[in-house]
Amino acid sequence: MKRLLTGIAVSFPFIGMVVFLSANFESNMKNQGASEGNSRESRASMVISQRKVNKSQPPSTQSTGEDAEFSELIRLGDLRGFHNKAQSDPQGVIDYVEQNFESIDHALRRGYAMSALHAIARVSPELALQWASQSKIFSSERDAVQTVFSAWEMKSESDVKLALSHASDFKGREWAVSFIPDTVVALAHYSNEDAIDWIRGNLANNIEIYRQSMQGVFLNIADKDPSVFWQTIGEFESDPLITKSASIALINLSIRNFDAAENLLNEIRTSHDSGFADSYLNTINSIARQNIVESPGKVLDLLINSGINEKAAYELFGNNMFFWVRESPEKALGWLNSREQSEKITLLSNDNVIRSIAEFSPERAINSIEAQSLPKEQLIRGYNATLQVWSASSPGAAFEWISSKEPETQKKVIDSFVNGMFSIAPDLVNSYLASPSIANEAREQGLQSLKQLSLKK
Repeated sequence: MKRLLTGIAVSFPFIGMVVFLSANFESNMKNQGASEGNSRESRASMVISQRKVNKSQPPSTQSTGEDAEFSELIRLGDLRGFHNKAQSDPQGVIDYVEQNFESIDHALRRGYAMSALHAIARVSPELALQWASQSKIFSSERDAVQTVFSAWEMKSESDVKLALSHASDFKGREWAVSFIPDTVVALAHYSNEDAIDWIRGNLANNIEIYRQSMQGVFLNIADKDPSVFWQTIGEFESDPLITKSASIALINLSIRNFDAAENLLNEIRTSHDSGFADSYLNTINSIARQNIVESPGKVLDLLINSGINEKAAYELFGNNMFFWVRESPEKALGWLNSREQSEKITLLSNDNVIRSIAEFSPERAINSIEAQSLPKEQLIRGYNATLQVWSASSPGAAFEWISSKEPETQKKVIDSFVNGMFSIAPDLVNSYLASPSIANEAREQGLQSLKQLSLKK
């Protein structure tokens, strides 16, 4: 460490080439050391700028064979030069970069320095982190520190704990969210308890990093041992940050493995009191939203078996069906029509389901409910759910449909038309109600609704 910025400590001929990496060099460099392929491939993402040797620079002393190879690789624009030299003398790479930095074109300096930093971080991350924190050649502490942690090879539990001991120095920075959660999850692979304890002991004052770290740990637990997941939740039931993190982990798990997430939810619901299970209603709803397009049948079963009453389950399904219909209307309606008659009637008796279809096509919503031979009361309810959407989006077509119905039906649905129409054009409601195609009783009902709405305005 004492030789960190001592000036030139090795004698290399000044490079005749400097390197500028692509914007994604950090991720590209992760595989740099493992590849010994053709040098053309290793230079594919680099822009090489030829520079003349500074004639006034004092001649360097004779290099060793290793030093000569290093200089030649850098001269050719091959970043393996940094990697190879860092294996045996990481401090030497630091000295070399520091000594030559000012001679490099300004636009190319960042890539030159960051590639060297990445190479050092792979073999001596603590030295790299110290260099990143102390040297003035790194204009962005954020980029430099992130580069070190992206390259840090954590091959053992002690490596992870060492990385975390240094990561905690940056927990007050918002950008630390880019590497602290991943590092904590690496610790969770060895010990979930240690990872949770570290989060609670170090990140209490940074809620965003706390949440993301906890989410990663709980997702790791769910992947490895679902039985441990709900036991861990139970231990921290009183901590809202932990339960929230666990909920988000379940949502993420459901996208990858719906059955595993459903099993975990069932275990949580049956292993704790109802109040605890109810706290996961938002989680269940979010899982439904994330998965309804790909697994609508499973989502419906999940909601029905979630511990809430059946009516609420179908309402939640209808809410989420809105997003499905908006994304894939024909697929959603095709699925609905493929259900057994009893289930189809139940779905089409739900206002949210009908409104979801009406958002796409009011006519299709009307046709769907009329095709099911629903009881009159349910049929009228479906009409009203449709008209709440239809009259606000296309009042002329909605009114024309109402005009085609018998007086009894007109009277039972006119309120929904007036409510929808009033929200977009209240001054036009009277003109519609004055139409001779509307029965007198329906007109009077509509005018009464209009009067009540006007008083509330």
